[in-house]
Amino acid sequence: MAKLPQPVKGSHVLIKIESDTTPGTFVQSCIFALTKALNRTKQLQETLVPDCTQPDKIATRYTDVTGSTNTLQGTSFFEDADEWQRWDDWHNTHSTKRVQIEYYGILDNGTIDLASGPLKMREGDATFTQNSETMNYDSRVQMDGTIDFVDNPVLTDPI
Repeated sequence: MAKLPQPVKGSHVLIKIESDTTPGTFVQSCIFALTKALNRTKQLQETLVPDCTQPDKIATRYTDVTGSTNTLQGTSFFEDADEWQRWDDWHNTHSTKRVQIEYYGILDNGTIDLASGPLKMREGDATFTQNSETMNYDSRVQMDGTIDFVDNPVLTDPI
């Protein structure tokens, strides 16, 4: 009997942002609680090389990767006014924060894998609904450098 595919559960991916008050400590934000996305883009440079011996022949196209961009996106709500203030301050100061992305049982069944890197606030959209108790927030943060993958991470509060 064929093995059924095992879909990756959204709850098995945890995104944490470095704390403002305790550098090196990462905390989960409600922003990445409901939906989360990792968008990966590569910038390409195309070069057409003609056949010099047969000018009428179609040129050969070569493609080089010149860069890459990783963007995290989350949609949810703020736990409280303090969390709103932290995200608003981050957006207004143009500062870089570090992120940890924990994958449980995705890359290697049953283990926790960890990716970490610097990121900057790119944009955020707040949605206010009349007569609602919450404000939805859609945030996009962009990696500001390379993502490091950690083998066999030791986590203080794993998923």
